[in-house]
Amino acid sequence: MSKGNLFLGFARGKVGSLVFSRQGGEQITRARNPQPRNPQTPLQLLQRSVMKTVSGAYSLLQPIADHSFQGESVGTPNQSMFARRNVALLRSRLAEEINSGDPETITSSAKANFADKSTSLAEINAYQVSEGSIVPLTTSFTDGVFSLALPNMDAGITAPTYQDIVSALGLQQGDQLTFIVLTKDDRYVAPEEVGGKFNGLLVSRVILEPSSADMTAAFLNGSAVNLPNVRNEGALTLSYSGSGSSMKLVFNNPGASTAAEVINTVVAACVIASRNEGGKWLRSTQSLILRPTSVGTQGSLADYEVDWLGDAVLSFMTEENSSLYLNQSRSF
Repeated sequence: MSKGNLFLGFARGKVGSLVFSRQGGEQITRARNPQPRNPQTPLQLLQRSVMKTVSGAYSLLQPIADHSFQGESVGTPNQSMFARRNVALLRSRLAEEINSGDPETITSSAKANFADKSTSLAEINAYQVSEGSIVPLTTSFTDGVFSLALPNMDAGITAPTYQDIVSALGLQQGDQLTFIVLTKDDRYVAPEEVGGKFNGLLVSRVILEPSSADMTAAFLNGSAVNLPNVRNEGALTLSYSGSGSSMKLVFNNPGASTAAEVINTVVAACVIASRNEGGKWLRSTQSLILRPTSVGTQGSLADYEVDWLGDAVLSFMTEENSSLYLNQSRSF
């Protein structure tokens, strides 16, 4: 590396075998490395796929994930926590022994989707989307319909009040429920299409503020939350299923469908509880619940769970003679 000033001013970029830059007010010239170190071991290639997978998920979930980790500042700190938790999740899905030879033989011991280099949509996985000190909420799918369990409801109650709902969930008046629905385009079933990827995020929020000060107002009036004025954010339809301790709060978003072979098929969802306490937001720890690919009376979804990583791993290879070579280590 050498220093100096060009008589025509400072240069930047690459010319032939030299790279020009500016540092500390001086012209820096160094030799270009035509073959940077890039061993492309199976583990390295797999790590790139894992990071690409988590990055794509955050991009889709950012409206929630940029502030849903309790104690972390909005933005980058939340993004870092999302990445930390979900990289660990994907790594836990991998086989304990990974073949050290041909990347095509790398497989996963548990079902998960991993991104390839060209992926622009988020892969379908049960990502952790929030973390905090509020007791987690229990959610499930039944025949393609998503519901939130109300585990401590008194026997015989079929039209719960606000107090019933808040008590059953272990929450407080003024808390919020954020309903998250993720969709995919289910019209295509071929692996190379978008059947294994999220392509939509729908978010709705219910603020637990009753129209009666003593919380005796019925929680629902038809399918609308009973508030003195509309405080719910985003489209949401609610109903009840069951009674007593088996009661569930069932929700649907008009922008999604429970049917198969449509563009916005529901494939994952969760509910996050939030509370503003002393100016600080507390959260419940929640992960997405994936809808089964076989959904009973609703029909069968295209399979979106895979255990083959070869294609994803190979897409990160940088061999110039490979059809997957995409302007990487030896290209300038």
